[in-house]
Amino acid sequence: MSVEAAHAICDGIEAKLREAVEDVMITIHVEPEEKAKHNGIVVV
Repeated sequence: MSVEAAHAICDGIEAKLREAVEDVMITIHVEPEEKAKHNGIVVV
């Protein structure tokens, strides 16, 4: 997935979180597949 595509997904996630949670601080960090730690929800 391109950085642009990953960024678009992250923007969507952030927007939905802001709708659901007031005064939330959001940090999303995108990792390349070979460095990813899959101990959460994997979105592909």
